[in-house]
Amino acid sequence: MSQNLDVRKVEQRVWRASQQDGLMEVAIGILLAATALQIRVTGLIALWIVVLVSLAPGLEAIRKRVTYPRIGYVELVQEKPKKTLRGIGVYTLGVFAGLALAFAIFGDIGDWRLWSRWSPTLSGVLLSGGMIYAAGKSGAARYYAFMVLAVGLGIAFSILVPEPYTNLTLYLLMLGGVFILCGAITFLRFLHKNPLPAEEAVDGAE
Repeated sequence: MSQNLDVRKVEQRVWRASQQDGLMEVAIGILLAATALQIRVTGLIALWIVVLVSLAPGLEAIRKRVTYPRIGYVELVQEKPKKTLRGIGVYTLGVFAGLALAFAIFGDIGDWRLWSRWSPTLSGVLLSGGMIYAAGKSGAARYYAFMVLAVGLGIAFSILVPEPYTNLTLYLLMLGGVFILCGAITFLRFLHKNPLPAEEAVDGAE
């Protein structure tokens, strides 16, 4: 039992170290902001697809140039795609089912305006699933803070901004901005804490 706990702690430390540059938060923020813009301007769907497809390779390219030279590179153990997709599917269905049940009891489950009004809350709860996963993988408390923020802002925008689409757009823009800001601050701290080794710094200057 103790050995299993030790292995888990090691895995969490490795995962946490791989995400210490804050670039994942920046990427999430960019995707949320791009989604918000796509909601307001449907013609931007092509741009949204480009952002979605290019985020992962772009993130890896930046890390190869900036992050790995500073802290090294460790190949993380990847979970089986089927298991991950199954978990995402079950969680998503559970969230939709829970909200549908609430609407059936307290409102009209067929009223699209009700679904639209509470879409920020729905989005926040869905995003919190990813934050819970990241917190479990890394043991980092900041992901729980992001989870609380995502759900809290979602509820606030659902209540205070009842206009369809406007509430979701503003919610995604604000949450995306927070992710980008937090990620950028973390990235700057990472650069300050982990300067390039002297040899690579000289090579880069040449």
